[in-house]
Amino acid sequence: LDAGGGQIHLLLGSSKPLVSSDGTVHLLEARVDPGTGDMSVYRTTAGVIEDVSPLISSGSIRGIIDARDGGIAQAKQELDQIAFDVSNAYNTAHAAGFGLDGVGGRNLFNTPAVVLNAAKFMTLDAAVDGNPEAIAAASAVGLVPGDNRNALALQALQDTNIALAGSATADEALSQMMGTAANEVQRAHATASQASAIHSQVEAMHKSVSGVSVDEEMIALVQYQRGYQAALKIISTADQMLQEVINLKR
Repeated sequence: LDAGGGQIHLLLGSSKPLVSSDGTVHLLEARVDPGTGDMSVYRTTAGVIEDVSPLISSGSIRGIIDARDGGIAQAKQELDQIAFDVSNAYNTAHAAGFGLDGVGGRNLFNTPAVVLNAAKFMTLDAAVDGNPEAIAAASAVGLVPGDNRNALALQALQDTNIALAGSATADEALSQMMGTAANEVQRAHATASQASAIHSQVEAMHKSVSGVSVDEEMIALVQYQRGYQAALKIISTADQMLQEVINLKR
């Protein structure tokens, strides 16, 4: 905003000053939320720190935030759900069998009790990690060793609808998630291309109004030069005629 006298107010979101006409500068910085791990933009004024990310409505920063809170967030939720569904299905099947040590009822994966961050924390259960004899391949303790029916049951889960509320296999759910993410990327590219085309069009319109054409300016300069030369010739001719008249009178 023009404050007059060559001074300006630079505002963020038409409300939060960044640079005031008195020279006051309000610093912006990116900070990571320790709880969510998300990065946001903060503004510091007189020692007070406030999140101004919602006020950023355009530009690359807005695009990054929208991607994080939109397509990326959705993909993360879907991946967490897949990890949660898969780990619980395998844990149920694994707990029904027995390892070579004759022990049953063990989980295959160590998974949180909730969907949130299930993919991040999905690991092998400590009881089976690095301990092949704990893998529950047998279907009954009396059939150890030699029985592999529970191992076959675990393998069959690959082609069983254990994900997305029992509507898809793990592979199908993962493919669906990747397809959704790909569509988001494609949409972002299309939006970026459209914005670039609009920018180019506006820039061309601006140049057509205020831009300077070297050829046109050269033509105008030659025209002015010819006009000056013509005016100078008229003055020179008039001066000569005046001199002739004066000489005739003498």
